[in-house]
Amino acid sequence: MTKPRRGALPPTRELTLGDLLAAFEEGAAAPAVAARLRALRAVPLGRLGNADLRFLIACGVAPSLVLPLALERLEHEPWLRAESRAGDLLLTLFTDGVAQLSLRRPLTERARALLARLRREAAPGPESVAVLGSLDPDLDWALSEALKDVGNEAPDETPESERE
Repeated sequence: MTKPRRGALPPTRELTLGDLLAAFEEGAAAPAVAARLRALRAVPLGRLGNADLRFLIACGVAPSLVLPLALERLEHEPWLRAESRAGDLLLTLFTDGVAQLSLRRPLTERARALLARLRREAAPGPESVAVLGSLDPDLDWALSEALKDVGNEAPDETPESERE
């Protein structure tokens, strides 16, 4: 008995959140938030805008799909303006998305590398000062701890003098 032949699956970036998520709960979201979530269900992942990614991260929706897309964009243009100011997607990723990042080792490693690069290369300007200054001072430590929790220990790059 032969199996019927299935058509090829479209590439992931052409699939929508509605295609990929069995349950897409809006919960007790405000009407405007619920309406935006419903609208984003039909948008292919590859067509989500930076503001859409920021919104979805802030809502905690589909982190396994949204966080890699946001990281990919931030690795190319860290200070991009998603909605209100330069670096707002970066700030949302490292505030609202950090708990989800820490559950996914490859994303945690990429996030740590991005953060280290930004701290190394950041020119003293209003965007970098505002965004990097808004981040939790323990963010590096939290990402390191997340890597330890999921298996292999990451080297501690905190200078001895700054450790407790």
